[in-house]
Amino acid sequence: MLHELKIRIKDRKDAEERLLLAGARFTRELNVTDTYFNQQDGRILKVTEDETGSYLVKLAASEGRFVIRKYERMQNPGEKKVELAEEFGIKCIIRKKRRFFELNNTVFNLNLIEDVGVFLIAEAENPRRDIFRNVLGLKNPEFVTVSFDELKLKKIKVMNAAKAIIIRDGKLLALKQSISGKEIWDLPGGRLKEGESPKEALIREVKEETGLSVRIEKPAGLWDFKRILDGAEVACITYICRAEGELSLQKDDPEEIISGYEWVSKDEFLKDEYVVGDKSLKDLISHVLISDC
Repeated sequence: MLHELKIRIKDRKDAEERLLLAGARFTRELNVTDTYFNQQDGRILKVTEDETGSYLVKLAASEGRFVIRKYERMQNPGEKKVELAEEFGIKCIIRKKRRFFELNNTVFNLNLIEDVGVFLIAEAENPRRDIFRNVLGLKNPEFVTVSFDELKLKKIKVMNAAKAIIIRDGKLLALKQSISGKEIWDLPGGRLKEGESPKEALIREVKEETGLSVRIEKPAGLWDFKRILDGAEVACITYICRAEGELSLQKDDPEEIISGYEWVSKDEFLKDEYVVGDKSLKDLISHVLISDC
């Protein structure tokens, strides 16, 4: 069974030079999105997505290291992430670059993590703590014994929300919002209240915002954005829906004023003139099947 040891890195270039001087071979670089789900202390459950595919990953903290208990390729990651979000809740979403180096029986990977920092992981069957001193010549490495999601949550607040891709006559419902003087396009829906499931929150929020009664058809996936007001991150659990009733916008939230709406085709929504809070929303919409939208 593979284990991970990780340290914080202050100088990425210096770390890479030390690896190459030690004889390590650079193998690849990946752009990674990790979606973490709430677990008991010492347990990590995440979905990892990169250029090679999507993977369900389970780790456990053990004596200052992390044991990789599962690393399994996934099919239909969007639906699986919604399923996990419904069961556990989203803890946070992390984006990073991973640069891989191989030396003997150890894989080293540099993790350049947005909003968190740079870290070096040694992955092997039984990595020793002195590997960073003996191989890289680091006299006093700063070992990290908590998971990356815990490090991020020390800096940034994360909230869960439920959003609806409401389909009518081959078009989706987009809401125009005015937030701190900036206009963006969004999907109907909003944050979960304490003890509320994503589906319960979705039905309530859509009714409050639009007056529509929604029927949830199936999960679409996840996306996230940073709030303009306070920098908090909102992880959005998203469903494909149908709706009944007459659309009547509610404009009583002084922080997020809904100033208009459009029924828009998928291709139109993906155009630049529809400015969104984060490109991950358009990434999600782009993968919704045409027959659904």
